[in-house]
Amino acid sequence: MSKNKLAAIVAMLASYGGVQHAAAQGMPPPPGPPPKSYASTATVPAVYARHVGPVSVLEVRPDVSMLTVDGVNLVVCLGDDGLVVIDTGPEARAEEVLAAIRAVSDAPIRYLVNTSAANSSNGGNEVIAKAGNAFSLGTLGTTAPIVAHQNALLRMLAEPGQNHPAEAIPSEIFSRRVRSARLNGQAIQAIWEPAAHTDGDIVVFMRRSDVIVTGAIFDPTAFPDIDLKHGGSIQGEINALNDILNNMAVGSTPLVEQPGETLIIPARGPLSNKDDLVNYRDMVTIVRDRVQDGISRRQGIAQIIAADPLQGFRNRYAESPQAAQRFIQTVYDSLRKQPKLLGSGT
Repeated sequence: MSKNKLAAIVAMLASYGGVQHAAAQGMPPPPGPPPKSYASTATVPAVYARHVGPVSVLEVRPDVSMLTVDGVNLVVCLGDDGLVVIDTGPEARAEEVLAAIRAVSDAPIRYLVNTSAANSSNGGNEVIAKAGNAFSLGTLGTTAPIVAHQNALLRMLAEPGQNHPAEAIPSEIFSRRVRSARLNGQAIQAIWEPAAHTDGDIVVFMRRSDVIVTGAIFDPTAFPDIDLKHGGSIQGEINALNDILNNMAVGSTPLVEQPGETLIIPARGPLSNKDDLVNYRDMVTIVRDRVQDGISRRQGIAQIIAADPLQGFRNRYAESPQAAQRFIQTVYDSLRKQPKLLGSGT
């Protein structure tokens, strides 16, 4: 095989995260310095995605599609009962997201689920809920109800300068750990992960489809965005990642040559799997331990930053030097000012 043809094959594989596979086959890496990569080992490559306007649509299962707009992922679960839409994307893209949902299926939109109070993930609530067709008439007619954790609702209502229309506000809230429903022939669970990104984050687990939607808890393109002012914490983030790994996600072992594994849809970035989440959890845990070691040595934040606790991870996860320093500061403040959370954290 000519060198030019070999290089073309490697470039094609790299476009959807196949560099690891190429290396395993003895192919050389592409020339030049390695680019910043968020390659996933999940079994459905994003190269098969189609576009509906600015929205990328990837069918990850026959009944689950991942939609991506402006870098933000949202999910459509379809079946005989209708559509469940998990997160709605930025407000400015609401009509285009709705058009992409209709391209996936013209079935009625029965429920919306908000994984957090973040505007980037629930900005399309009003437009998409109004396009819905609830199972029963409510105070807002046939508007699709929105499911969220109680704390997420409280955060939305407390946002300064915001005047959310009634259709955009979660109408079916819960405060317990898990809310379960059976729709489209499967159990769909909304699982509260306290004190992770905020105090109102939920993970959505579609059990028969074997797909997990993590919301802002997992973003393989960046260090965790932990909002201390709104109840987030570094230990809560680790606890949430471990809960997904230990109690929900299943890898392909022991029959690794056979297809079949839990697929994980993050807040941003490519479709992922358990291995990707393990790598992310390990990164967060190592950074926490490095910062904690500095605190134990009575080092101040300037000394800890100088010691570079992000060593080995900065090039992959830091969007900018400022973002990297901000994450170190957040971990430091979380460990210094907040009590350690008990639970499944390492």
